Amino acid sequence: MSWQVIAKKEVRDASRSRRLFALIVAFVLFFAGVSFVVIKISNFFQGSDSVQIPVIVSLTTPLGIFLPAVGIFSGYRSIVGERESGSLKLLLSLPHTRTDVVFGKFIGRTAIVSLATVVGFLVGGAIIVALGATLAVTDYLVLVLLSLVLGATFVSVSVGVSAGLRSENLIVLIGFGLVVLFTLLWGVLTAVLGLILRRYGIGSAAFQTDLLSFIRVVNPQTAFKHAFSAVSAANTAPAADAFWQQGWFGFVILALWIVLPLAFGRWRFARAELT
Repeated sequence: MSWQVIAKKEVRDASRSRRLFALIVAFVLFFAGVSFVVIKISNFFQGSDSVQIPVIVSLTTPLGIFLPAVGIFSGYRSIVGERESGSLKLLLSLPHTRTDVVFGKFIGRTAIVSLATVVGFLVGGAIIVALGATLAVTDYLVLVLLSLVLGATFVSVSVGVSAGLRSENLIVLIGFGLVVLFTLLWGVLTAVLGLILRRYGIGSAAFQTDLLSFIRVVNPQTAFKHAFSAVSAANTAPAADAFWQQGWFGFVILALWIVLPLAFGRWRFARAELT
């Protein structure tokens, strides 16, 4: 398959340029630092007995910040960079379609982020055990798998934007803006919207509460936590009545964030002039 050739080329190029090595080092340092801090804090507040569930739950928040940044910055130049350098024309002169390019770039960049993620988790797990905490292996594996999905989600966003726009400077700005939006501003903007709804009396109190809770879940960072709560024994989420507040809906949101940006990027890229 043609997209497989492009995906393998992405991984090979990352290995040759040492981007893959640098990403692995970043993940190792991140997981080592986070695991150490979480264990120490858990031991300080709870003692050293049975801290495995707080440790694993506590990892979801820093992962929800780190993986979006890595995913977006790993793929934002994937297509637009080759488009501006002119190498994209050479790539498309080979038996590759534009769909192959978008999908192959996504798979290749996802593989790079996934490999670094797995290595980081291995180091983090080793540190948790070395510091004397009992590692809940099943929950830890669930967290690994969902982290791979979250990484793929933001790679999809970045590749979709890279395929859909033609200005590299604009994509750099958008990439940075998306990282800030998903990790820092989403909650702030949701709170501002809540103030506006209450200030102008838009809808009932129940409508306002439901709308704001739905907007919070649409953030893939929140959807990641909801999905983890649905399949993990470390579930600490309260029972919810609305379907979008239930854990399974997190998987739906993550799937949509993977599919829709790629579909948008492919649609725009298929109609783009490469001059």
